Amino acid sequence: MAKSTPKAKLQPAKPKPEPKPPTPRPSKPRKPAAKPGLAQLATIASGDFALSLLIGDSKIVAGWRGAGDDPDDSDLERARRALAKREAAMVDVGRELALALTLAVGHGSLHIYQLDDRTILVETLAGDLADPQYLAWVASAPEKKTRSAAMLAAPSGTLTIVALADDGKTGFSLVAPPKVAVAIEPPAAGAWGSGRRCFITRA
Repeated sequence: MAKSTPKAKLQPAKPKPEPKPPTPRPSKPRKPAAKPGLAQLATIASGDFALSLLIGDSKIVAGWRGAGDDPDDSDLERARRALAKREAAMVDVGRELALALTLAVGHGSLHIYQLDDRTILVETLAGDLADPQYLAWVASAPEKKTRSAAMLAAPSGTLTIVALADDGKTGFSLVAPPKVAVAIEPPAAGAWGSGRRCFITRA
């Protein structure tokens, strides 16, 4: 008679260890990013730190003579007198008018940006113009205390911005609607530095 082979005993399967949840890594603080679409158009520099500007229709500003040959009787001197006690004033350019303006930051250079239909003039003491925090401030909406400086007509379709001391034909020109509003914002400061903005928008 054949002997039966004893059946092997089944061993219970060992439970698999549960996977450990991944250790959460501390998130790095994100720097505010500049709003997409912000573009730097130009920089206007002054020979000294008292940067003041003339803004107006390009055909009008072309007649501006700046410092001229006679410092005591020049377009620049007339504009400086107009700005002695204010930040913005309309000045004669021939038989027309243009806006003289100062942001009074004391840096000597102005950076011009475009965001959608808003032109932004910035005089700043920021150390790094590529700093995301600085660019985020440039692109941010105007503060509530922003005040109107002037309403300007641009019948030629272009607007020119030039340093008061310079000849009007050397300024920076940009396409503009028939009427624009110019507004000045109070000074601002942050981790990026300090500065001030002026806005040019469709009226």
